[in-house]
Amino acid sequence: TWLDSALAAGVDLGFETAPAPVQGSPWMLRELLGNLIDNAIRHSPPDGEVTVRCGLTAAGQSWLTVEDAGPGIPTAEHDKVFE
Repeated sequence: TWLDSALAAGVDLGFETAPAPVQGSPWMLRELLGNLIDNAIRHSPPDGEVTVRCGLTAAGQSWLTVEDAGPGIPTAEHDKVFE
């Protein structure tokens, strides 16, 4: 889904995934992941990398990260992230 966008932006998109079961609405989870990956691609510099990882903690809790080389969210706007 995101490969064409990543290639057009000159971004190396990679996935390091392991089973990470969650309960929730499938379309909302796809929307969440799509927004995170799209933002990471759009805000990464050319020749940057975006890596999506998921798995389980030692305690059996699922986790997800989308790592990129973008500028991040300015400190003054951290409160607005969940609006």
